Amino acid sequence: MKKRLFIFLVIMIFVVGGLTFYIYFNNSTVKTVNTLIENVDKGNIKGIGLSNEQLNSIKEMITFSNENNLSEPKINIHKISEDGNKEELLVQFEIFQYRNDNQIENIYEGSLLFTLVKKSIFKWEVLDVKTINMMEMQL
Repeated sequence: MKKRLFIFLVIMIFVVGGLTFYIYFNNSTVKTVNTLIENVDKGNIKGIGLSNEQLNSIKEMITFSNENNLSEPKINIHKISEDGNKEELLVQFEIFQYRNDNQIENIYEGSLLFTLVKKSIFKWEVLDVKTINMMEMQL
């Protein structure tokens, strides 16, 4: 009986460990992009291997709300391409502006395409950032 309990616990540890490993590494590109956006927002751009043009495209999406007296953008990240050691993520920036009666008055939207390459089993690097749509009013 004790042997069965021990085997069951060992199997459960492997299952939980495997799921944790899968979830962590499956989302590591999203975490890399989130961290990059946060660093650009805070002005921590030392050591980032992107051109000024690429960094400015990220800054423009983030600062659009402040420049136009709007709320902070909601950021949605979607994996659109996976190819072993390379992934592409579409990052959408959305701002919803509401009237006094809580009806949507305007929607602002912009998107960037991030290309990442795998540097090691634990590390992804942003290789390129392209503006797909500039932040603009949709409604």
